[in-house]
Parts: sequence; structure tokens; C-alpha cells
Amino acid sequence: MEQENNNNKNEEKGISQVVNKLEAKVLEGNYYEAQQLYKTLYFRHSNGKRWKQVRELLTSGATIMLSRGHINEGSDLALLLIQSFSSSHTNPSAEIIGEIIADQFN
Repeated sequence: MEQENNNNKNEEKGISQVVNKLEAKVLEGNYYEAQQLYKTLYFRHSNGKRWKQVRELLTSGATIMLSRGHINEGSDLALLLIQSFSSSHTNPSAEIIGEIIADQFN
């Protein structure tokens, strides 16, 4: 049990470090490296079956990339978002799509 708690804490710390790097890359305008960090987080969250975090991450990432004119990077993240529905065996219901859209206006 203690080993599992330590593994979870290490995973959370690792994710937090990647998020910090990701934010810095976006601020620097280094969108390719930011995209790679989004993908790293995507794989970490999806391996842990944290699908809500996957959706939030990819929605945010795709929006940031597309809003800054980085169509390839944004499209790539949007495709991962679509794939995440299949991987999580989740139908992209109107409620989920509504949440994604609503996130864009908050």
C-alpha cells in the first residue's frame, strides 16, 4: 500500500514537472516542443486511465495551438482527443461535447 502511494506521488510530481515545462514552452513560443509535452502528458494520463484529464489537456492544447495559428500541432492534438474517446470506450455524448465547448468560453 505504501509503495502504491509513493508511486502515485512520484507520478503526480512527474506530471507537475511536465506541466511546468509545457507552460514555459508555450510562453516562449516554442510550439513544437510544447506539442511534444502535450503528447507526453496524454500518454501518462491515458496509461493511468485518467480520461477526464486527457480531454481537458487535449482540448486546452488544441485550442492554444489553433488560436496561435499552429494548425498542424493543434490538429494533431485534436486527433488525439478523438482517439481518446475510442481508447476510453466513451461515446462523445452531447454532454461531453458541451463540456469541451463550454471550457473554451471560461
